[in-house]
Amino acid sequence: MNDPIEHHIPTGIEDPVANYTLISVIAHWTGAIAIIFLFLTHEDEWLTYHVSVGMLLAVPLLARVIYRWSKGFPRSVDQHPALNFLSRLVMIGMLLVVLVTAVTGALLPLFAGEPYTLFALGSWAAPYSGNQLIHALLEETHDAAGHVIIPLFALHLLGFAKHMIFGKGGNRMR
Repeated sequence: MNDPIEHHIPTGIEDPVANYTLISVIAHWTGAIAIIFLFLTHEDEWLTYHVSVGMLLAVPLLARVIYRWSKGFPRSVDQHPALNFLSRLVMIGMLLVVLVTAVTGALLPLFAGEPYTLFALGSWAAPYSGNQLIHALLEETHDAAGHVIIPLFALHLLGFAKHMIFGKGGNRMR
C-alpha cells in the first residue's frame, strides 16, 4: 500500500549534508559513552568518579550541545513525518537534558559551599559559602534530568534499530 503523504528526502549518500562528519561521529559516540558512564556512577559509592569525570566532561558536552544547535540538525530521513517529528523531539530532549545536567552539575559544589575536587589529585574552593535552598533545587533538577535521559536514550536506540532493520539506501549510514 502506498503512503498517501509524499515525504521523500534524499538519503545521506545523495545528500552529504544529511550525514555527520567523522568528527561529529566521534563526538557523538564519546558523548554517549560519557553519559552512560555518568549515569552508572551517580550512586554514592561511585560519586567521586561521577563528580570528577562530570567536571572534566561538562565543557566538552556543553560544546557538543552548542555545536549541534548552531549547525542545525541533519535533514530528516525518508520516513513518515510523524516519525521524523518524534525523532527530532527525542534529539532536542536529549540535548536539553545534557545541557541541564552539565550546568546543574557544575553548580552543585558551589551552592553546597564545598570545594571542587578532581579525583584525589586536588581541589579548589570557590569564594562562596553556598546556599542550601538553591543547592537542593539544583540537586533535584540534576537528578531528574539525569533520569529523563534514559527513556530518551531508549527511544533514540529504537530509532537506530528501526533504521538498521528497515532503512533504505544511505539512511543506515547516518
